[in-house]
Amino acid sequence: MANYYIISIDPLINTFSSIKSGTEFDFSIETEDTNIKEQEIISGDKILVHLDDTVYYNLEVISKSLDHLKLKKIFEIEKSIDERIAETGSFQEITKEEFDAICSKLFSEYNLGQIEYINEIENELEKIHAKIIYGYLKEGKSHRVIEDEYLNIKNNGYSAMETLHEYDIDGNKKNILNTSDFKNEFSEANGNYKKGLQLLLKYYSSEFRVFNIDVSQLNTILYGPPGTGKTYSTVDKVVKIISPSSYQEENHTANKLEYDTLYKKRHILFTTFHQSMSYEDFVEGIKPKIQDESDEEKEELTYEISSGIFKIACARAAYNSYKENKITSQTSYSFEDVYQAFIEMALSHIAADDFINCKTITGKDVEIYRINKNDSIKARATGSNATHVAPLTKENIQKLYDTYNSIDEIKNLQQIKDTVGVSPRLTEFYAVFRSLLEFKQTTFQPIKDEEVVEKELNDDEIVRQFDAGLYTKSVKEFGKFSTPIVLVIDEINRGNVSAIFGELITLIEGDKRIGQANEIQLILPYSKVPFSVPPNLFILGTMNTADRSVEALDTALRRRFNFEEMMPDPSLLKTRGDGKGIVAEFKLWKILKTINERIEVLIDRDHTIGHAYLWDVKTITDLKLAFHNKIIPLLQEYFFGNYAKMELVIGAKFFNQKKKNKTIDFAVRNSELDIEPGTRYELLNIQEFSDGEMKTAISNLLVEEPKDDE
Repeated sequence: MANYYIISIDPLINTFSSIKSGTEFDFSIETEDTNIKEQEIISGDKILVHLDDTVYYNLEVISKSLDHLKLKKIFEIEKSIDERIAETGSFQEITKEEFDAICSKLFSEYNLGQIEYINEIENELEKIHAKIIYGYLKEGKSHRVIEDEYLNIKNNGYSAMETLHEYDIDGNKKNILNTSDFKNEFSEANGNYKKGLQLLLKYYSSEFRVFNIDVSQLNTILYGPPGTGKTYSTVDKVVKIISPSSYQEENHTANKLEYDTLYKKRHILFTTFHQSMSYEDFVEGIKPKIQDESDEEKEELTYEISSGIFKIACARAAYNSYKENKITSQTSYSFEDVYQAFIEMALSHIAADDFINCKTITGKDVEIYRINKNDSIKARATGSNATHVAPLTKENIQKLYDTYNSIDEIKNLQQIKDTVGVSPRLTEFYAVFRSLLEFKQTTFQPIKDEEVVEKELNDDEIVRQFDAGLYTKSVKEFGKFSTPIVLVIDEINRGNVSAIFGELITLIEGDKRIGQANEIQLILPYSKVPFSVPPNLFILGTMNTADRSVEALDTALRRRFNFEEMMPDPSLLKTRGDGKGIVAEFKLWKILKTINERIEVLIDRDHTIGHAYLWDVKTITDLKLAFHNKIIPLLQEYFFGNYAKMELVIGAKFFNQKKKNKTIDFAVRNSELDIEPGTRYELLNIQEFSDGEMKTAISNLLVEEPKDDE
């Protein structure tokens, strides 16, 4: 049984205010604290710390050693009460009733006026505590209930406080609790604590998750010439979108590590568009599948509707909204655990030809006679021989599970229809759901806490639940504030974007997404299911302007994407090479700048060369390879093999010029053609250049006198 204590301390030695609520910390017991050492303090004991009649800290004892207490700060309240509680420096044991009386007095004297006053102070956490306390009081809960439920927040799936503790709250940030949106929603919650706590999570997580991201910038294309780091930059941008608190400016290595972590958590999808990419690859299409691959003689070719990467990305984004802000009336076991156990029991009854009987809303019997491979249930009137009945899908049963805690809450079948969204089999839905709840209450044996491993759904399961509308309610309410999913599309202009996106080009606009002002929903052509795009899906594309200029893209695409130009930046090369931007006494940035200035005059700026072409050059040999393998081939493509123009760009030392002094005998003589002997260019093999020859060639490129080697 827990013991209860109270201690008053001097404000000058206060060490508790800097500790975040919910955090465990060590408290050193000084030699003179004999009254603390003498107490039989055990794990679970509660200590109320009283600071100068104005601040109270409620602490829980985690463990005690000879000279230390390991404590957990439960909450902090700034409040004055008339009576003095204890003398400064004293540590005394009190009864549970005395402890409750003090705390109840502190809590009961909070009112809305004091809440508004707290909104004006800088301590963000105290504002949050005040709102939580107020939410409890509106429900008429006692201090004991407040404390018990606070400790169970995480277990019940409401992790707002833990989420807030992950962030370094800046008092100068906009006060979310004072916004009209929050006040209106909190008022609509009517003081319900759990709803209020969800709102805190919703508003604060959005503040800190996307405070550097303009949420209207959901669709972005990075465009520029080759080698400007467009694909490279997607790593940093993705981290900044999904995990801004982990993003590090000018530290790509750290961002890449975070990117890899986010990818493993399935927050990122990556694809590259190409000429063969189609709507069926991107959204959904009919694909062949071999059935029963374990037995070659029984293998059968079938066709099924397969989801593409875009639909999977949408489903994952919706799943994040559902998982992180789960709206459910159930307070204990997860649906997956209960349903799987229920299915296993039903299968055992089916195998024994002893079907489970379920009661309908009118008291009639329905039996479960079959379980499909996707865990949907087939039920019929008891004693019936019917076999062709519509299945009760797992996803629709889960909608009922998330909505109703007790079968008594369902008064008529219209409630079933409103929840599952379909008309047939309402009687069977009620009966099976009733049996599921009865099974949970009477038969279900949950796994011990230490053995529980949360099931991670695969993409097929997530898409199936997304198609069934299981996530829709959560997405509408919390979509903008849930962890984003980022779909990276490299070389987006290499595919036929209009054909690949199809009708979905409209749905990706920010205001057309789920829960937004102009939300649009359509029916997909293959699966025939309703479809719309979640607001927490970001699309990040890259486009090489040397392949196709921005102006040539579909106008509808251009209007729905924001374009960020990424041009060559020679200044980035000033720290490459030998560390000072120098290779063989040549400035890398100057080589790049000179080449690009000439290309821009002869072609255009979209065909300039990116800094990546010289990024890894550290020696004269590296410089030879860069020209031989990268720069020269690119220029050959740009100028269609016109070496005369290439000579204007990189100088004459990369070519062998020969005069055509021999008349060519053509098959037919035509006096109208005046063919004169000219200059023939031969591209030299740069790999065979000596270091001196390469230096001479670069000096010629830069229009400089070559420097003699010492």
